[in-house]
Amino acid sequence: MGLLSKAEGKQDFLNDTLKKYFSMNSSVEGLIIDIAEEKKDNISAMVSHFALAEELPSGQYLILFPSYYDRDLIAHRLKNNLGNEISLIFSAGNLAEAHQKIQPYL
Repeated sequence: MGLLSKAEGKQDFLNDTLKKYFSMNSSVEGLIIDIAEEKKDNISAMVSHFALAEELPSGQYLILFPSYYDRDLIAHRLKNNLGNEISLIFSAGNLAEAHQKIQPYL
């Protein structure tokens, strides 16, 4: 796969993930977190009741949840429970804004 094809694949992944999320929500809170391989199974169980968790092509996880949740509290709890770094905490009111904020982390 060439560089252009890989870049297009990352764009498609991000577009599909964000479209799925915004089809159910008008705005988004989110974070990108590094998760150790042995803890990757835990993330879905931890957030499945209130958030969408998707592994990015970079290996980090994108966590998206409705804007009425406290993103700083969620980030704090995930960091404490998983012991990993959070690369980005963000809010976005539309698909384009979310895409722009997440793009550098692919």
